Amino acid sequence: MPYQLACPFKMLVASIVVSLCGGTSRAGIVYQSQSRSISANANETGAPSASQYVAAPDFLIFDRQITALAGGYGNGRGQQTSTLTASGISATGYWVGSGHVLPPSANGGGQSSLSVVFLVDEPTPFVLTTQGLTEFQSTFAFRSISGGALNLTVAPASLTGVLGAGTYTISANIAGSGSNGVATFGQFSLQLQLQTPTPGAAALLVPAAALIAPRRRRVS
Repeated sequence: MPYQLACPFKMLVASIVVSLCGGTSRAGIVYQSQSRSISANANETGAPSASQYVAAPDFLIFDRQITALAGGYGNGRGQQTSTLTASGISATGYWVGSGHVLPPSANGGGQSSLSVVFLVDEPTPFVLTTQGLTEFQSTFAFRSISGGALNLTVAPASLTGVLGAGTYTISANIAGSGSNGVATFGQFSLQLQLQTPTPGAAALLVPAAALIAPRRRRVS
């Protein structure tokens, strides 16, 4: 006599496949624009001033360091390493500067800045962590995120929640200068991670449904 899989089992397998492969998938971050740059400057009395500037040309990884030197004492540096992916944003930036108080007076400094505009097409859980280490001679420093229900001009050290569908801007900046013989510096770091399902999740979990012993019933 022929046998047929019972309907409850077929419905179970179908529901697992739909729940894993259906509307839970997310495209992640869609980038709209980016502005990432570093600069360095140095000055010394009686010597030519120096300055350097570099900006990220595209959305690829930006990993640069530049130095400006003036005379024998003016020294400034800027650096940034930042990565933009479909699942998150990671960035670290800092400046270092030193100079000379006694004649010839000199100073040096730098800047590292980031501003990224991105789109999230559906509500997505996220984790944001930030850190700032700023010496007293840093003249400008912030980390912020805005868009949707978020409008944080000073992003906290740690934040979790759900980004609603919409457009967001995340920014960070550190700048300053030093004028003594000991290097002064400032630094920022931030990481935004979207908790999106991994592409292989369905492939790993669906076979588990096949291990459920099918109930059979006799077809008369």
